[in-house]
Amino acid sequence: MRRTLDVMRWMEALVDRPDATSVHRAPDVWTVDAARVPAPEEVDASPSTRWPTRTLNFVLALLAIVSLLPVFVLLAVLVKLTSRGPVFYLQERVGLDRRTPGPGAHNHRRSQD
Repeated sequence: MRRTLDVMRWMEALVDRPDATSVHRAPDVWTVDAARVPAPEEVDASPSTRWPTRTLNFVLALLAIVSLLPVFVLLAVLVKLTSRGPVFYLQERVGLDRRTPGPGAHNHRRSQD
């Protein structure tokens, strides 16, 4: 305990020493620069500016899915050809005492009560 207190005092003395100008200090990343962060009332979130952004995001996501679909199909075929198992691995659900749920059992808390 005594050694821990000595180490803590030594560390505090290092931080508070007067010749600390020669020591390089990293910038404090936890403080927020008020000049960079706009106030909430300055952010324009009107419907006239939201729908074009949402439409653009939707169109770009749709283009990405359509353009990557052949790659995904090719990967699925390669997985099927190079391994014994299925393309999608389905893990068997195990409950209390390693029992598997019966047919028609759902994973709901209400059914357990």
